[in-house]
Amino acid sequence: MSYASIAIAPPYSHGSRPETQVPTMSKPTLLRTNSNHQANLVDVPVDPMVPAGELNTDRQVRLEILGDNILCLQPVPSRPPWLSRLTYLSFLGCLGFMIVCGIQGMMLGLERNKTDTTIMWAAFAVIPGIILLIALIYPFFKAGPLQYRFDRVSKLMTIQRCYGFNKMPKLMATYGLQDAVALQLLYRYYKVYQAGIHTEEVQRPSYEMNLVFSNAVPPRVNLAVHADWRWMRQAGPRLAEFLELPVLDQLCKT
Repeated sequence: MSYASIAIAPPYSHGSRPETQVPTMSKPTLLRTNSNHQANLVDVPVDPMVPAGELNTDRQVRLEILGDNILCLQPVPSRPPWLSRLTYLSFLGCLGFMIVCGIQGMMLGLERNKTDTTIMWAAFAVIPGIILLIALIYPFFKAGPLQYRFDRVSKLMTIQRCYGFNKMPKLMATYGLQDAVALQLLYRYYKVYQAGIHTEEVQRPSYEMNLVFSNAVPPRVNLAVHADWRWMRQAGPRLAEFLELPVLDQLCKT
């Protein structure tokens, strides 16, 4: 596993901003903070956090300011809610139509005393019926996307998600922001880029936003992943400024 190094010091007071050094792509990135204390080194992995198999749906989010000391990363739906509802209702309608046709065919087979026809149409009605039942039950247990809430007063990052039709989010995890040391903006093929064997033709561009901690296992928490590096470079510094953290820019974009 490859790492980048960050030199950090104990938390600085509100209003003091860390002086960050622009990272280079050919060697480990070194960020420094002003302090009279001896700096501590934290190894930051540069391997992607999100497995390649999960990149079929990007974890796009938006920044929402809920107050002077509260900021949220809210998930962005991959398509408009009305389109999702229309697709779902159309799917249910198709299943219902297949069930009705199956029942009518089964009744016709019974009237004509044709066992094979009756069994065939019964299967045509039962299988969509089972799928319809699952489709009606599944939304009540479906896990929603993760929501990240940052509170500078309590110095906590809470991770929440909703289940089913319940609008009240369930707490998934809590992290102390006093242990956060940097916000990492990472090109997922950063190591390949560093090695000089990167080919744009075969690699799908995708980028991660990760929050780095000094006393956590694993040392990073993934906040977002998608193909818009410009959004990363705009939203990343805004979130980092809110959290008073340096930005570890490894997007490989100028």
